[in-house]
Amino acid sequence: MTRRGALSEDAFATRFQEGARALWCIAYGILMDRNLAEDAVQEAALVGFEKIAQFDPETNFQAWMSQIVRFSALNMARRKQRRKASNDALEFVEADTQSSHLHPPSTISGTGKLFDDAEAFDDQTRAALLRLDEDARACLLLRTLEELSYREIAQSLDMVEGTAMSHVHRARQRMRTWLTQAAAEASA
Repeated sequence: MTRRGALSEDAFATRFQEGARALWCIAYGILMDRNLAEDAVQEAALVGFEKIAQFDPETNFQAWMSQIVRFSALNMARRKQRRKASNDALEFVEADTQSSHLHPPSTISGTGKLFDDAEAFDDQTRAALLRLDEDARACLLLRTLEELSYREIAQSLDMVEGTAMSHVHRARQRMRTWLTQAAAEASA
């Protein structure tokens, strides 16, 4: 049962399907893991569906859902970080009792995060994306992969259009620099 003027369940499903790929890009920009991004979008869909009565159909559905996806992804990233910290502490204690040195994981980024999803991008691109902050990464992915306008990106991420432009511009410059450096180092 929906209140008068509220978005129907079918309309919610339709609008959600239309924006699902952009929502995934937002989650991926935060989590940098294909499967976790899908999980975050699904979690956000449940939250959005539960709060359907709070949505005003006269406003921007994509922006509303983007914020829910963003919060779901950030929460998921925090949970993942807490689990990793707990596991690291456990590994340290176990390693300390078994030997005098630790064996670091073989696939690790420059920021110390494990690469969980090597299929989405090549190693250099993934490493460069991880160096960007979450907002810049999300803006770049939405512009590049989804070909959203700066206005659509700004609405989706609840920021000023000029800020979205700046994030994309600076992210492209940084990516270009980092990938050029990586290519030069690889050929040297």
